[in-house]
Amino acid sequence: MSKCNAISGSIVVVNSASPVSARLFAFCAALLLSHASTGLAETKPGCLDFRAVGHATAPSLHPYLPTDIWGADLWGVLGGQLVSGYITGNDGDVSDHGASSTGKNGSYHVALKDSQGGAMGSFWIQVHSEFSFPPGKAGVGYYKGLGIIVQGKGEQMFAYASGSFDWAGPFVAWDDTTNELGFSGRFNPEIKGSICGLTD
Repeated sequence: MSKCNAISGSIVVVNSASPVSARLFAFCAALLLSHASTGLAETKPGCLDFRAVGHATAPSLHPYLPTDIWGADLWGVLGGQLVSGYITGNDGDVSDHGASSTGKNGSYHVALKDSQGGAMGSFWIQVHSEFSFPPGKAGVGYYKGLGIIVQGKGEQMFAYASGSFDWAGPFVAWDDTTNELGFSGRFNPEIKGSICGLTD
């Protein structure tokens, strides 16, 4: 018996030596390519889909400016290409609202490399964020942010880039007198968005 699952993006073919299985495999492959093309068509013309995950620390392990607080190693996909790199910066003007806080005009620097380790360039994002602390969960919280690429400040293929990201994830922070921040933390962000106007 043979079957395909285009919804989950997988193809399972059993007894593939038979002509029927071969034809079914070809049909499933075409169906998956059609499904993938439909998803890509939803991205704006001239834009590439960007998805990444990261592991961040405070203090930043990749400080670009003296004011950087959080920094994360990143791994992801840009327009179907594997990329890696880092993001580092701070959340700007932070206001405390008890169980939650908000940040305005934060600034983060993002640098990416291709799958071979070649530098692709870097860009800046302006961030507005919210981070909350669940009741009874001292030190543990959840971060949500919206990042807008600052046009005209990028380098290499991101020199004229634009776009936006949603990024969110859990974090933990604790008092730490061994560094200048007075605290340390860990944060696992998931980043989703698109980047437009890339150059070769």
